[in-house]
Amino acid sequence: MTPALAEAAAREADHRIAAYRRAAGNRRISPERARERENIWLAIACHAGADRPEFAVRCIAPPGQIVRAAWYDFASEAQIRAELARARDVALDRAEAAPGDLRLLQRYWEIAALADEWLAPGYDFTRRQRRAA
Repeated sequence: MTPALAEAAAREADHRIAAYRRAAGNRRISPERARERENIWLAIACHAGADRPEFAVRCIAPPGQIVRAAWYDFASEAQIRAELARARDVALDRAEAAPGDLRLLQRYWEIAALADEWLAPGYDFTRRQRRAA
């Protein structure tokens, strides 16, 4: 993915993680559900190449070595595909409801681009991730 798409994924993950934490704090969703949703967006950002502290994992052997986590350490492919399809559809509905709001349109484009990466038929994400590691 491109650096611009990695930045978009990181922004969207930050936005969603903050929203899930607020919702859990207000008891609109359970803390477990909030963490599950956060992990899905962390997986999306990780796959896109975003740089976040959560992606640095300290190894046991060799002691102290830091490695980058893989997207599948956070969520399953099925969870990610379902979330991106839902997020894309919601973003499109919001952009269409406010045609003059370029911020909503840009957000839709970014989520749609992320969804295209995951929802492309026949794409083996696990193999790609292993090759990149």
